[in-house]
Amino acid sequence: MTDANRTPEAELLDYLQQRDVKCPTCGYNLRDLRRARCPECGSGLGLTVSVVDPFLSAWVVMVGVLFSAAGVGMFMLAYLTSMGFPPLPRSWIGKFAQGAIFYLIAAIPVALVTALCRRPFLRLNHLRQIRAALLVTLVTLGCAGILGYTLFILR
Repeated sequence: MTDANRTPEAELLDYLQQRDVKCPTCGYNLRDLRRARCPECGSGLGLTVSVVDPFLSAWVVMVGVLFSAAGVGMFMLAYLTSMGFPPLPRSWIGKFAQGAIFYLIAAIPVALVTALCRRPFLRLNHLRQIRAALLVTLVTLGCAGILGYTLFILR
């Protein structure tokens, strides 16, 4: 078989024949693979060319939002330790405000872990990166809005 007639699957299998390459989805070693599908997780595989400069904007947004939430969480933690839990309404909005306080405090370690786990995040496809950053941003803004409404407007 000449090089011009080789299929992409044959190229991939030749590449993996003598190399220890991990499955991008589950981490399974793909050496001596027989088909272009991971035997562990079933993900389809292909030999591709990737960019040298990764898509960083979603990660930067997510880390920025999380560190902002962590800053507010540190303020809330200091407030709670010195003043106690603020009086909140007994309605559903008060329960949401409690959840928002705990989310902002939990953002402290989550922001640090997210900053340290840049590489796994960048291995996600662009759509998942954008969805993750959007979800974190919306939840954080929602928590900040509920907390601000509860603590400052309902007083």
